Amino acid sequence: MIPTRKIVIVFFLLFILKGLYFQVFSQSFAESEVVKVQSRRHTIFSIFSEISRQTSYYFIYDSELINNNQQVDIKRGEYTINELLEIILTNDSLGVEFRDKYIVIYRKPDLVDTVSDSEPIAETKGADTTALVVRGRVVDSSSQEALSFASIVLKGRGQGISANQEGLFNLKIPAEFSNDTLKISFMGYTSRYIPLKLLQDVTTDIYMDVETQSLSEVVVTGYNPMKVLSSAIEAKDELYPQEPTLHTSFYREGVFKNDDLLQYSEAVFEIYKSSYRGNGADQVKILKSRNISNNDIKDSVIIKLKAGIQGMLELDIVKHPPAFFIPLNLIEFQYPDAGFVNHDAGSAYAITFEPANYVSEGVYEGTIYIDTESLAILQVDFGITSSYLALHQNRFLPRRSKFYNTRIKSMNYSVRYAWHNGAYHIKHVRGEIMMRIRERNKLFGNNYSAFFEMAVMDIETEDVKRFSRRETIRPAVIFTDQDFVYDAEFWEDFNFIIPEQRITTAMQHFSVEIEKIEYPFKK
Repeated sequence: MIPTRKIVIVFFLLFILKGLYFQVFSQSFAESEVVKVQSRRHTIFSIFSEISRQTSYYFIYDSELINNNQQVDIKRGEYTINELLEIILTNDSLGVEFRDKYIVIYRKPDLVDTVSDSEPIAETKGADTTALVVRGRVVDSSSQEALSFASIVLKGRGQGISANQEGLFNLKIPAEFSNDTLKISFMGYTSRYIPLKLLQDVTTDIYMDVETQSLSEVVVTGYNPMKVLSSAIEAKDELYPQEPTLHTSFYREGVFKNDDLLQYSEAVFEIYKSSYRGNGADQVKILKSRNISNNDIKDSVIIKLKAGIQGMLELDIVKHPPAFFIPLNLIEFQYPDAGFVNHDAGSAYAITFEPANYVSEGVYEGTIYIDTESLAILQVDFGITSSYLALHQNRFLPRRSKFYNTRIKSMNYSVRYAWHNGAYHIKHVRGEIMMRIRERNKLFGNNYSAFFEMAVMDIETEDVKRFSRRETIRPAVIFTDQDFVYDAEFWEDFNFIIPEQRITTAMQHFSVEIEKIEYPFKK
């Protein structure tokens, strides 16, 4: 079987052909395609790139099998694809096969690994209905930098997850959706559409290409950002759910001291989202939760995030508009940068905002992304201005010790929406607060950070009813002070955002563990 390790996708689309054992390179296909080599010195990656550019054959291979940066010496001239591969692939243990317009390079299976079934059945445990587990990392195809919080969803459904800050994701797919297609998207990049069956039980690097969009029929002369924002505010009642919806969401929050994790909590919520047209409040019901405190850290500073759940709900800026999304307040902002970015198959207005010069205490600054056709809010990244933080520290610190000097350095937030079943729904939110805390009469202090994050995993729109009061949790509570009971069987079947590397590294030193989380990605 093809090893379940990291797969490199070179250009455009990924196919992982699990369970198929390739034996012979197809000479007939290769001999019909000729590649011109212009210079002598190349890397393996550059040769693969040139083959793809000239022939539209694209490569799939395990990154542990081939060193992309290895230098190869090839004389100038014309070669068939087969001839080039024979020069490059000198390892007899590697096999090659064409499949459609893809060239798959794989390690030849040992005889003991050979099975007769070309379509292996996914292994299951007991009553577990999970058929597919898709793991991967979403990165820029040119810079290979992670695309933080990329969206990974089942096409046409409200199910999926968000990548973490490092672009990593882990998605468990129910058996009933095994024939579906996975959609990977990120603002400004061409979305990927990959059949789920081709991704079963592999760890996959997904390279995203910056989307290039033809504007040959469009004359771009600029636009009035304030007018676009006003129009988006007017259009919101028609674009967001007019009936209640039910979101199954993963929530997490944590506190760091420098690089040490002090507190980490996770939960799966059911969230009753009231209609965007009404005045009803959203409700939160905890399905399961788990918590860990790092008892090995001897620290006299205790930081708790108050109302993280409430902050998660209020980051739905369409339902709870902040000042920069209220018509009467738009004149209090200036818009230094107003351009266009690509979004899926269309385009979006990208409007940067900051307090106007005449505003003495401006609060917000950031960038808002609005679909150019529907005028829907797609994404907002914003924060509290440094000048406002300097003047109003106490507004954000309800309680602090008199023995310490505490300074908030930054407060930043992000919210993303996605289209599903005829409306735009909130999909991902994150907030992060950075602080500097120093004991009085001491010269040096430490950096602390607190964050909360929510990703919607499933959306239901039919027959949605409010929860009874006894089922709900008050959003204003300190979540880490709640009672936690770990249920390994429950968490085994649920999707969650993969912890960043610094979280998983910190967990190795915890005296109390909620779960062993295997970190499947190499740096």
